[in-house]
Amino acid sequence: MNMAQTIKIFLPEGSPTSVKEAELTNRLININLLLQSTFIHILLGVMFTCNINAENGSNTQSDSDWFVPDGVVYIPSDDKQVEIVRKELEMTFSKKKGLYKFTKKQSGYFFLGPLLSSRIHDKSPKKVMKLRAVGYRIKITEDFEPKFQGILAKTNKEKKLLSQLLSDWIGDSKKIKLRRLKPDELAFMWYFVSWNIKEPVFVLETDNHTFWVDVGAISENQLWIEEMSNPCYQFGFEEIISPCLCFKVLIEEKKWSAGFSEKPQECSIKTTHTSLNP
Repeated sequence: MNMAQTIKIFLPEGSPTSVKEAELTNRLININLLLQSTFIHILLGVMFTCNINAENGSNTQSDSDWFVPDGVVYIPSDDKQVEIVRKELEMTFSKKKGLYKFTKKQSGYFFLGPLLSSRIHDKSPKKVMKLRAVGYRIKITEDFEPKFQGILAKTNKEKKLLSQLLSDWIGDSKKIKLRRLKPDELAFMWYFVSWNIKEPVFVLETDNHTFWVDVGAISENQLWIEEMSNPCYQFGFEEIISPCLCFKVLIEEKKWSAGFSEKPQECSIKTTHTSLNP
C-alpha cells in the first residue's frame, strides 16, 4: 500500500506554505520504540523510490549530460539573468560583508535550512537566540513526523547578524564557486523543500562546505541557504533519540531513489516530536 509523504515549511506566521505530497513506494521502514532505552531505532532496510505527482519543468540547458530527474519541478530562467546573479553571488561570498549587503537588498526573509541552522547554533547558541525560527516538518509515516527548526532573519539588524554567522561558518575560503545543480543534487533538494525549484538557484562550493543557494525561495526577494555537506540527522523526542541516519540519493537514468542509512559519525541535528511554533 502506497503511503503519501507530506513536506511542510512554516514561516513565522505559523501557516504551512506550498505543501508537496509524494507517493513513496518500494520502501521498508521499521520503527521500534524502545521505551526502556535512550533512543528510537529507525531502520530503513531498503532505499525507497519516489514517484512524485508533479510535472517536470522544461529543460533548456545545452549540456547533454544534464537533466531534470523525473518528478522534480525545475523552472529555468533567462540564462543571461542567471549568470548576472551567479557573478554577483560569487562577489558576495568573496567579501566578508558582502552577504549582508546582498540580503539587505532583498525585501523578504533570509533563512537557513535545518542542517545548517543546527550547525551554526552549535557554534554560536547565544547569538542565534537573537534571531527568529522557521519550522520544517517531514512526514515519514502516519505516526512519525519529525520536526526541524531553522534560523530566519527578517529585519536588517537580523540579516546583518545572520550574515556574519554564516560568513564565520564558511570561514576564509580560497574556493568560492557557484554552479548549476547536478541531477542528484536537484533530487536531493526537491526531497527536502516544499517549493518548486526555480532559477536562479545554485550550489556554492567552498574549501570545506557545499551549500544550496536559492534566490527567490517560495517567493521573490527571499534567500534560502542550506548545507549539503554530510547530511546526517537524528530523529526523536526528549531523551529518546534515533541513531545517526545519513541521507543519500541514487539515480538510474532519470528515475531517482532516496533514503537514510545508519552511520556511526556524530550527527549535528536533532529533532523533536513536540510542537514547534516558529
